Amino acid sequence: MSAFKALPIVLLLSLCPHAAATLRVLATNKACPAVNLLMAEISQVPFPEDWTIVLACTRLDWEKLQRTGDAQAAQRAFSNLEGKITVVNGAIFYKDDVGRPVHRVLLHETGHIHCRCGNEDQAERWALEYERIKRMPAVAAAQELGGSMGKKPD
Repeated sequence: MSAFKALPIVLLLSLCPHAAATLRVLATNKACPAVNLLMAEISQVPFPEDWTIVLACTRLDWEKLQRTGDAQAAQRAFSNLEGKITVVNGAIFYKDDVGRPVHRVLLHETGHIHCRCGNEDQAERWALEYERIKRMPAVAAAQELGGSMGKKPD
């Protein structure tokens, strides 16, 4: 099966009662076991509403998409900013040695989108800052309660 004959899986993200944005998710194989795992992860990552995510379900699909996207150095995922597409290696859902959690891989790719650049350090800084900001309410709540994250300063 060609990597471009992907099974469309559409995730609708409602932004307000009168409008819905569509984040397209495609898988290279309709029996891909990682689809549900990817869907759960991307619901927590701020991808743009007009973006497409392609899940490469097999090693051969991943290698073909790497060559097509001129991204042979990528191990986990890569994005094409002009094409508004991110390709995710399905193996990251099953390997223990990927080096970082799937959520972080997706945040890193979103960092490229937000900086509109291929700079790895900038994308990683964006991902780290996003995680820090998202954690702040939980940290503040724990501090209010005198939780294990530390006591509220006097």
